Amino acid sequence: ARSLIQQKHYDEAKEILENLTDPKIYQPWWIMRAAYLSLAQIYYIQDEPERAEPLVKKVLDWDDAKESHDKARLLLKKKDKIGKFEIDFY
Repeated sequence: ARSLIQQKHYDEAKEILENLTDPKIYQPWWIMRAAYLSLAQIYYIQDEPERAEPLVKKVLDWDDAKESHDKARLLLKKKDKIGKFEIDFY
């Protein structure tokens, strides 16, 4: 999904990420943080901040995720102006 975002194939990436964040599917916590922030990035790019901001807030609510918190704050600050690799994951 991150590779698709970098190639500006947002709809394909969004489909993958929405499937990962579906509550019926269990994913490890570190995948969920990356999926939420990546999906939020797409929503910002597609001018849907009302869908992006709750996902960023979920990441910020995790206590043990300083690196993800830094990326979430950067995404909130820059919205759709984020560079290709500024919030790249793992």
